[in-house]
Amino acid sequence: MEVNFNLWFKKGILYFIFLLLVILWGIFGMSKNKWCNWEDASIILTLILTIIVYAQGFWGKRKFKSVADRNFGVIGLFFIALLIVIVMCGILLINSVHQYYPDVIKFELPRWAIMLSLFITSIVLSYIDYQIGKNDDTSMLTLFYFSDFPIIVTFFILFIYSLILSGDSVMHPFFSGAIAFQMIISILLASLLSNDEIINFKTI
Repeated sequence: MEVNFNLWFKKGILYFIFLLLVILWGIFGMSKNKWCNWEDASIILTLILTIIVYAQGFWGKRKFKSVADRNFGVIGLFFIALLIVIVMCGILLINSVHQYYPDVIKFELPRWAIMLSLFITSIVLSYIDYQIGKNDDTSMLTLFYFSDFPIIVTFFILFIYSLILSGDSVMHPFFSGAIAFQMIISILLASLLSNDEIINFKTI
């Protein structure tokens, strides 16, 4: 395997910017529970990055022209994904406000609800990536197998574990760390796999 680092830095600049934002938010975020900074940053910024990449491919650079022109189901899923992103941001915002103003927001969404939301979101976005990879951009198919599928499996396992633990709030740092780590790795993988020319898997 050989990596074209010059092309990686050139094509991956958007991903590097968002990765830097995740790190800065994680370190300097204002949440009372510091592990929440990493969870909120990694989820929200990764979802926003995903929507930007889709929007560029569908309507900007038109890399996903075939899907955009022929597969209206995927375009519909794009807007569903956008709605899910808004809902996920709302869920995280509710929990953040609850930390500071418990009298305003009198409830905190349980961990299993957050994990279920992430699991469903990962399935929808992975399906879009798979369809794009089959019809337009083969790098998205590589991304599906190396990044999307592991995320689905990870979130499913965390969802089941959250059901087993039920209301055990002591494990929140574990979930936040696992989610943040998975999202950061996914951004790095996406930057590497965003172009078929960055990595040559056939080099021995």
